[in-house]
Amino acid sequence: MTPLSTSGWPPMLLCIGGLPGAGKTTVGTALAKRLAWALADLDSVTTPLMSAVAAEQNIDLDLQLPALAAFRGARYACLAAVCRDNLSIGRDVIAVAPFTAESTSTDRMAAWRAAVGGDAQARVVLAWLDVDAGTAARRRHRRGAPRDAAGADPAPVDPSGADIVIDARPRVDRIVDCLAQHVRRQSSSVN
Repeated sequence: MTPLSTSGWPPMLLCIGGLPGAGKTTVGTALAKRLAWALADLDSVTTPLMSAVAAEQNIDLDLQLPALAAFRGARYACLAAVCRDNLSIGRDVIAVAPFTAESTSTDRMAAWRAAVGGDAQARVVLAWLDVDAGTAARRRHRRGAPRDAAGADPAPVDPSGADIVIDARPRVDRIVDCLAQHVRRQSSSVN
């Protein structure tokens, strides 16, 4: 039997992707609060483990380093497991991660959809937060996280595999409003 969310339809997984500094965690957290959905953030789920791996290897926590980049698949598998656990009990979920590979490849996005939503027959939507390099760099500098200090500026991404692309420069509340409207439209199209 397919679990149903509290709204009476199969649960939804809204994936919020974007480059570092796009505002994924800020927007995802605000939207999860507004909608009362579960929140699964790749950084929260995997950074403590990746920090331990980096310390064990005596290297900086720079996920672009080959020794740590090799863990990408495992990191996303951890995120998928947390999402599946929530979807399987009928909880709607917001997943926050870069989703750069998934946003540029329909095959990679199809694989992600199958990995997270298959058993629960969840609706999986990828929203890409689009922001220019300068704005993203200023935000990363302001946040001052260790992961931002190590790496170079990320390469631009063509988010053609995303279901929705949102300008991430406006205030957070406006972005959250836009995403909440999209969720409502998605939900009403199921009924």
